[in-house]
Amino acid sequence: MLKAFVRFHTSARIEFTAAQSKWCTGSTMDLRTLFRIGFIALLAGIFVLANMPGNEAPSVFTYDKFNHMLAFFVLTLAAMLAWPRTRPLVAFITLTLYGCAIELSQWLMPLGRQADWRDLVANSLAIGMGILAGSVANRLWGRNSADQQAP
Repeated sequence: MLKAFVRFHTSARIEFTAAQSKWCTGSTMDLRTLFRIGFIALLAGIFVLANMPGNEAPSVFTYDKFNHMLAFFVLTLAAMLAWPRTRPLVAFITLTLYGCAIELSQWLMPLGRQADWRDLVANSLAIGMGILAGSVANRLWGRNSADQQAP
């Protein structure tokens, strides 16, 4: 029975590979492209959530700074996985400026939200942790080597 399963599994894999080349010609979507799409969606989603009127904004944690940290950790991790050869300092500065833009928009718009420097600190800590996690993940997957083809 095991022999029959292995034979079926091998033939199914060959058929799938043949069908894949037939249906997936032209453009391929790799994992990096999915991470980039996810990163753009996260940018938009975080900005919208951060600028919702005060009581309407959903939250995962009761302590607001943990919500900031979760959002910016996931955002940074997606950025590091989408662009594996990005310099950590460039990612840190860029995403910190994005956090500043959110705080500025909260300060300027009359939506019942307030800009808070402690939010920037929470964002920056999460960005640092996301860079660390993304760098480790890229190193484990071997995705940040110099011999990798440029996108």
